[in-house]
Amino acid sequence: MGRSKALAAGSDAGAGHGSQGRRRGPVRGHPQAARGALVDGWNAVRQARPEASQVMLAHTRADVAALNQLARGRMRDAGAVGEDQVVQTGRGERTFAPGTG
Repeated sequence: MGRSKALAAGSDAGAGHGSQGRRRGPVRGHPQAARGALVDGWNAVRQARPEASQVMLAHTRADVAALNQLARGRMRDAGAVGEDQVVQTGRGERTFAPGTG
């Protein structure tokens, strides 16, 4: 099973490992816990190395939405983004939050 499928299934078999096989963080139990652990790890690196480029992978659009919501909450808690603004696009309403830094 690939990493993103393992994450979506809530398994820690193959999920949470970097391309060199290094463990990125604990990914166990329920998918919500796995997503929370992934975002916590992302947020820790984001704060420690703001110049570094990072990516989070997800298996489904629902997982992408959940990860984005969690990440936006962490950034909002840290004061890195402002309040949400709703913008009408060709694909319907989209919510954006302006950066503060």
